[in-house]
Amino acid sequence: MAGLLFAVAFFFLWLRRKGFPEWICLFSALLLLSDTNVTVGAHWYRLDMWVMGLSFLNALLVLRCAGKDESAQLKTLAVVGGLMVTQMFFWITAIIQWPLVIAEVLALAAVEKWTFRRCFRAALAGFAGILVVFVVLLIPLYGEIRNTVQFVFTQTEVGGVIKRFSPQAHEIASSTMFPSVFERMFLFFKLIMRTPFVWMGVLVGCFFMKKHRFHFAALLVCIALVVMTQVYHARVNYITPLAFLFVTEALYQGLFVANKRAIRYASAFILSAALTLSFSLSVIGLNYFARPLSRENTYDALLVKMDETIGRGPKHVYTFTYDIYHVGRKLGWQLFSFLPGAPEALFQIDVSKPLLPDIDFIVVGDDYTLNAEQKAFLRSHGFHSWQRVELPGDQPTGITARFRPVIYARGYPSFTIWKRGL
Repeated sequence: MAGLLFAVAFFFLWLRRKGFPEWICLFSALLLLSDTNVTVGAHWYRLDMWVMGLSFLNALLVLRCAGKDESAQLKTLAVVGGLMVTQMFFWITAIIQWPLVIAEVLALAAVEKWTFRRCFRAALAGFAGILVVFVVLLIPLYGEIRNTVQFVFTQTEVGGVIKRFSPQAHEIASSTMFPSVFERMFLFFKLIMRTPFVWMGVLVGCFFMKKHRFHFAALLVCIALVVMTQVYHARVNYITPLAFLFVTEALYQGLFVANKRAIRYASAFILSAALTLSFSLSVIGLNYFARPLSRENTYDALLVKMDETIGRGPKHVYTFTYDIYHVGRKLGWQLFSFLPGAPEALFQIDVSKPLLPDIDFIVVGDDYTLNAEQKAFLRSHGFHSWQRVELPGDQPTGITARFRPVIYARGYPSFTIWKRGL
């Protein structure tokens, strides 16, 4: 939650620096604070909000150097470059938010009419900041990275696994790829429609793209990156900074600029509806409908049970479910999987041969059933069904059952733990 407040604070300051009125900035900040996808990520202990906050901070720093001499601007851009690479060490897909910062720099260059040489020097300053901080942050990880690289490039079996799960040129060019792109686009629109009034504001704000033409281009780039990689609610969050800029523009045009009273009333109604829906989902939904039906089916209860069975430390654990992801990170496990699409890839020879010898435990939730052939496969590789982690059922009924999928909430299943050796 601290990361969310950090992001919202710098979002407000960024909008104020861009010249929007205080009340408009406050309403947009409240919409961001209560956005369903954003608050779910915060409740899931994700680091995305710190990444988003750094994006707003970078954009604010670029705006604050407007009108200063070139030396001060180059120093600021070097700092911004360093913060951009710092985001990657929070979460590697933070790169998806970089277009926001690049758009701010391009907008500044256009306003101040930078020459090509000045643009080149600005790019060098940003790159220098990226390079210096990247090297500094990598120093503590040098040994681990060296061992990983050596392992990958010296083990032919691992190379085969990488090749097996990497898209080949002929696969990308084939027509079979296009249905998956359309499916991702459909899923993307399905996810953003969880907050329909917000994205209605984005659509209206885009009509004023002339004021934010670089940001509009950056928004399109971010959407393309999300659709072409992996579409799920947390990845959609990376579009939020740019999307909410256009929401703010729509509110400003509708509440302050529009001359017709009907447009102002309609804008006020849509804003009220958006805030009501967002706070209903994020506050009432996450704190009432998403709460577990039993105190024994919670994150804390599962953490205790997994600590008592597998324990803490760098245990190599393969998982068939996301449910133990945060628990495993908390306990210091090294987690392996081919989630979300193919956890059963473990049973392929070209995958299991290099991978299974390094695995200590395999965790299978009751929502995934191993068949007799898969169980025999694990036994043949030295694993046996070791322990059960039993959790009480969490099957809601009525309105709770209908509401939970909207906010990505569900109870934990019970788990079967497979262990290597006797």
